[in-house]
Amino acid sequence: MWERSNHNGGLAMRFAGVDIGGTGVKMALVDGEKGLLERSSFPSFHGDSEKMAQEIARRVKEMQVDAVGIGTAGSVHLDTGLVYASNMGWWGVPFRKQLEAACGLPVWVDNDAQCAMMAEVFDGALHNVRNAVYLTFGTGVGGALLIEGRPWRASNNVAAEFGHMITHAGGLVCACKRRGCFEMYASASALRRMAGGLDPEDVFAGAQAGDGRMQRILQDYYREIGIGMVNVVSLFNPDVIALGGGISAAGDVLLHGVEDAFYEQMSGRRDFFKGEFRLARHRNSAGVLGAAMLAKFHFAEENA
Repeated sequence: MWERSNHNGGLAMRFAGVDIGGTGVKMALVDGEKGLLERSSFPSFHGDSEKMAQEIARRVKEMQVDAVGIGTAGSVHLDTGLVYASNMGWWGVPFRKQLEAACGLPVWVDNDAQCAMMAEVFDGALHNVRNAVYLTFGTGVGGALLIEGRPWRASNNVAAEFGHMITHAGGLVCACKRRGCFEMYASASALRRMAGGLDPEDVFAGAQAGDGRMQRILQDYYREIGIGMVNVVSLFNPDVIALGGGISAAGDVLLHGVEDAFYEQMSGRRDFFKGEFRLARHRNSAGVLGAAMLAKFHFAEENA
């Protein structure tokens, strides 16, 4: 059992939430009473998990927390803590052990989309929702499932990898080595590629300003997401599909564009899907908040 630190004189417990993506790492200090207190970020160290652990540990020590929660891209084996993340060049990386050794604190690791979904379930777009799909659009596309009010996991705790649905047979080669994965066409990285290297926020701003080329690029992008959403609905037909990740900063423009593209792919039919699309309330902060919740839950459980 981990002993609680005495850094804050017995005041509310503090947790670090860490959201590890393919291009960047977001961190947040979360207080048990006041909520999110501090944020920081730094670029991901592709392929170097030890360096990543050392940098996170350095920042965690400055935060003075009781425990650390990690939400990472890729697949996480919860019983072993091993991480398989093709976007970061990790394959069977014991990241939990690496970070615990580096910072001397208890660490818990889960998939980033699972963490983000639980933040939305707690007080966001999925609060009081029974059946939902959460999708996060960033460097790749992550996903999580809520079934009958509980996060759904497969027998090996690896499920809802929506980013690796094949939507283009024989298409672009994904980091996972397969061809035509959904995230190669629907991620924020895909939008950047479609726009010749422009950042997604510049694409949305240009489209809003009346730039015809940017508008056409977004229509193509929405269509790619719409194709994936048809597959998701055909399989799960949830009450809510929540859209999160960096691309969700576009707000209602994104939401309406995806809805229109989805129904276009459904040939206009509105009788099959009775649910709704929603933006994640916490947008791109859902991951760090959910990661902090992960640490809070497990720390309380082990120290009950």
